[in-house]
Amino acid sequence: MTRFALSIDAPWWEVWRLWTGHLVHYDLRHLALNVIAALPPVVAYPKAAARAAALLFAIAAPLISIGILLIARPHEYRGASALVIALWFIVPGRIGYTLMALASVKLIVETFHPFGIALPLAHWLGAAAGVITARTIQRCSPSFS
Repeated sequence: MTRFALSIDAPWWEVWRLWTGHLVHYDLRHLALNVIAALPPVVAYPKAAARAAALLFAIAAPLISIGILLIARPHEYRGASALVIALWFIVPGRIGYTLMALASVKLIVETFHPFGIALPLAHWLGAAAGVITARTIQRCSPSFS
């Protein structure tokens, strides 16, 4: 286990893992899949992705991590897929509804027919974080959408 992965076995004082667990990956393939999955919302509406990135990392990342630790209690969790799913729920307008619909289908499929997805819970928590972050951005900046 790396000192940056999220783990139920980690000492309680290693709080940085609540953030860094989303930054470390198992291998380059895992990292590449997360980067590729992040491209549609970033390309579709870079303004939304840029505004959301800080909120997602600062606030949503530790909340997702706490949810994972409390519910799934994993030996080790690595990867940015929960934050990527959150990005899919942040893009405003017609493009945003399309991305949300696609992400919702993905969540349902991997929940009922997991194709090697180790922790669909993380993706559901990411979706919730994305909806909350989008609503927060819209309240703070009404001209956003």
